[in-house]
Amino acid sequence: MKLLGLGRALAKSKALLGRQPAAPVSAQAAAPLLRLLAGSPRPGSHVGRPRPLTTSAAAEAGADAPASPAPVRLTQLSHGGGCGCKIAPGKLQEILRNVQLDFGCKDLMVGASTSDDAAVYRLNKDQALILTTDFFMPIVDDPRDFGRVAAANAISDVYAMGGRPILALSVLGMPVEKLGAATISEIVAGGADMCRQAGIPLAGGHSIDSPEPIFGLVVAGLAHPDAIRANSTGQQGDVLILTKPLGVGAMTTAIKKGLLGEEGYQQVIKAMTTLNSVGAVLGQEPRVHAITDVTGFGLLGHLLEVCRGSNVTATLRASAVPLMAPAIELAKRGCLPGAVKRNWESYGHSVGLAPEVEPWLRDLMVDPQTSGGLLLAVEPGAAQEVLETCRGAGFEQASIIGTLDYPNPMLAPGEVGATGSVVVGK
Repeated sequence: MKLLGLGRALAKSKALLGRQPAAPVSAQAAAPLLRLLAGSPRPGSHVGRPRPLTTSAAAEAGADAPASPAPVRLTQLSHGGGCGCKIAPGKLQEILRNVQLDFGCKDLMVGASTSDDAAVYRLNKDQALILTTDFFMPIVDDPRDFGRVAAANAISDVYAMGGRPILALSVLGMPVEKLGAATISEIVAGGADMCRQAGIPLAGGHSIDSPEPIFGLVVAGLAHPDAIRANSTGQQGDVLILTKPLGVGAMTTAIKKGLLGEEGYQQVIKAMTTLNSVGAVLGQEPRVHAITDVTGFGLLGHLLEVCRGSNVTATLRASAVPLMAPAIELAKRGCLPGAVKRNWESYGHSVGLAPEVEPWLRDLMVDPQTSGGLLLAVEPGAAQEVLETCRGAGFEQASIIGTLDYPNPMLAPGEVGATGSVVVGK
């Protein structure tokens, strides 16, 4: 359909695509899903600064209950959090280098070869199945918020392919001797909240007793084969649009260190729990050539994946990249997750930085985003209309940040200016 009709399509699709508020799922309703039958959890989650968590449902039962372990924060139980837990791109390439993953299936439309957001399998001429899984360790201490963020992050992979989610299963690993059933129920309930907002059932899952908390989803979706938007279909001359501001990694690191106030906490939670549902609408627009979401490898890492898959190079305007205000000061102070260093060491050789791009700004473009925004490659003539569509869908800070360009054929792939590289100017 023509982009002019996207506004109408978006309005008609809002309930289906998860833009309407949904009633929270009670922890009691979520608990049977994974057989966490441990009594009544406390009411809905608190949004604010991190606070110690009750580690056992027994502590909530009253004075006659057995003594519970000392309170503990979720983030204290894991060595990393959110998409910052991802194995660094360079290490992942080393792990998979000699592993054959694609056995020549003719109906596999998108597989592992392009490091895309999800796999896509053609069911018939009118339907393609989108399948993804995403899980990680706690990025915040509030259990309900952790569940919501993890679920939104997983569901958004389907939107990043231009599809509509239809079903989810949970992936749950918890240190059951350290966290009580009520706390774990709250995590699952947060995931169910986001599934309900997306209009899909959380239909089951798998759970294990693990030393560190892990939660996420397997998500299935559908799209017409022609609506699939991979990260490898960008075209020379395309305009790049980013729908959400950067800074999640810096701000969640500040949460762990007690450096982020209530307002900043609410801002980053809102960013991470906003579903990228506009992707299902943009998949219907042929002038949107490629879509990916920006997560653990940072903006530059995921843009490099687009460049490699599409055989192009990219030019980025650093000053045009949207940022969350608290993240700027945090980055200047060096409050950043360890994944920033790992990401840059993995792919920094393929990025050319103008001298005027300050180190803190580079760090935010490498900063791992959890449930980050969509990165779109759009035909130049449609860029402004697509931008307005994104803003109209609730992504107020969506911005045009650069272009995909013709690579220098005299350079080896990965060299700055060649296929699979990015040049960043001020």
